[in-house]
Order: sequence, then structure tokens, then C-alpha cells
Amino acid sequence: MRSLLGSAICVALVSFCVSCVHVQKLGPERTVDGLSRVPSKRVDRVYTAPGVTLAPYRRVMLDPIDVAFKRDWERQHPEVSPAELARIRSEAAELFQKIFARELADKGGYALADQPAPDVLRVRASIVDLDIAAPDVPTASSVKRYVVSPGEMTLLAELRDSQSGAILVRAADREKGRQFGNLQIANSVTNSAEAQRAFAMWAGLLRDALDAAKEPAVATNRTHMD
Repeated sequence: MRSLLGSAICVALVSFCVSCVHVQKLGPERTVDGLSRVPSKRVDRVYTAPGVTLAPYRRVMLDPIDVAFKRDWERQHPEVSPAELARIRSEAAELFQKIFARELADKGGYALADQPAPDVLRVRASIVDLDIAAPDVPTASSVKRYVVSPGEMTLLAELRDSQSGAILVRAADREKGRQFGNLQIANSVTNSAEAQRAFAMWAGLLRDALDAAKEPAVATNRTHMD
């Protein structure tokens, strides 16, 4: 999974959908709301506002995360009931919040906030196109499912100033499950492990971007997503 964030910015997560942050483009290098695309070796697409910096932010406010499956995924997996579908989405959202809180607060020292403030960065994120190759759901059958890769998903994200609501960074990143050298049994344990790996990687990118912004030697438009 490549990375998100940086310059003391040049960052941010996925075509995040702000509730479904959409990356609306006027052209390949600029969005309709004035963000410019910046090169990144770690994230698929990153757009930033002119002269943006993450330096003022010491705390992070995470909006509720939305999780959406890939189109037609439900039809391709009739073994998954509507109740199981809702459970998977809910658990994925909870896991995302948990991993981000751990990576930012416990490992990075960035306290989580629930109210806007001058030092609070607001993160709006969505997981879209979630594609679990072999969902682990209760069945009467003892048949095991084998996959080469457990699936993939896209992270869409927007970083905003919590008080003004101004967009600082918008990003989109596609993550695929690791390609195993041989077939592996797919179950809730392996699926969860892949999701945790992806979420931790994304959270680590945001943490690195915030750290980089505090370094006085970091140039204004440099990013850890480079």
C-alpha cells in the first residue's frame, strides 16, 4: 500500500469520500475546488491546497468512517446475508478507528479530539470498493476457502482545518492484500490481519506527515508521501 500524506505536506489518504470524499477533477493535475496534484511515490493520488502545512496541528479529530463494498460484491457472494454484510462493514469501521487511534495517539503522541480547535486536524475518510475474496461467514458446510490474495480496498481521505473547514489535503490510495507464494486458507483471522496491516500503514503515513511538519528544516512543500 503506498502512502498518504506529507509536505510538511503533500499528503492525505485516498480518494476519500468525505462521507464519501470524491476527488473531482478539472483536469489531471487540478481539482475543481483549487487543489493541485503533487507527485507521490507512496500514495496513488494526492492533492493539496496552495501553501498548505500541517505544522499547527497537534491533535486529530476522526469523523465516523464509512465502509462500502465493491459494486456487485454482494451478488457475487450470495452466501453472505444482509446481516453479515452489515456486520462486516461495522467491524471494519470500528477496526479503522481503533488502529488510527493507536497509531496516532499511542505511538505518535497526537491526542484525539472531539471538538474543533486551532491545533486540531480533522480527518474525513472512507473505505470504498472493499473486495474480500473469500469472506468468512457461518455456514453448515466444512468447506474451506483458499485464496492467493485476501482482497483489496481503496482509502479516500480529506484533511481539513477543524475550525474553518478548509480543505488542506485530499488523497486516494488503493491497497491490495499481500500476494502469498502459495494458496492460503482465508478466514476471519487472515482477513482481519490484512485489514489491520493496511489501516496501520495509512495511519502511519498521517503520523509521519504530522511529524515532518514539525521539523523546522522541512521545506514548505515537501511530503512524506513522496
